[in-house]
Amino acid sequence: MKLADKSIKQVRYLLIPIFILLSIFLYFYMDYFFETGVDYYGHYLSEMEKPTGEKEQSFEGKVENENMTLKLIPLSGDDTFIEITGEDFTSEYLLEGAHIDESFRLFDGSNHLLLSGILENDGIITDKGETINAFTYMPLAVEPYGIEKPDPVLMVLIASGLRERSRGTVPVLFLGGLILVSLFIDIAFPDFFFRLKNLKWRGAIEVPPLYRTMQKLSWILGPFLLMAFLYFSI
Repeated sequence: MKLADKSIKQVRYLLIPIFILLSIFLYFYMDYFFETGVDYYGHYLSEMEKPTGEKEQSFEGKVENENMTLKLIPLSGDDTFIEITGEDFTSEYLLEGAHIDESFRLFDGSNHLLLSGILENDGIITDKGETINAFTYMPLAVEPYGIEKPDPVLMVLIASGLRERSRGTVPVLFLGGLILVSLFIDIAFPDFFFRLKNLKWRGAIEVPPLYRTMQKLSWILGPFLLMAFLYFSI
């Protein structure tokens, strides 16, 4: 038992630089996770940094493995020019009016009226009386609409700032936090999960050598697997 305790202490000392690395990773990861952008057909477009005083917003990202840029350019009055550029196409729109509780009209590049209605805090009401929630709306992806010719409703929601989201998702962050807390508990109280499994809380307990070996291996590999999981989930 003393040899096992000594071995655990040695592994704990080895974990110090690993957890320093994990802390540095999480510090930079959290900024990356909560970075703001827009949701475009289920894909995340990141907002690019703009020069001081510049009002134009630019979003970039990959949509179905294709580089895409979406620009929102304020014009005179309340109008906004929308430009979507892919590797083989460019789509242009003009949104007239983008204030809460006021009417709006969306035109395409040929000056055809695509959509009109009233903008609300959580969505829009179309001129046909249809209420659309910005947070639950799924943009149309059937002809004539798609990645290259987006749903007009989606364009209005993006241009009015109702389609913003962070790069990461909270459930993934919660799962990563749960894994990290479990790892800390296992390191601080090496017998805890084995006792939990056997429902034995008092007295001495004999832990199999294979369990202890796998436990120490998980302490070393766990932080790296956690970093990989968090990285590839965004």
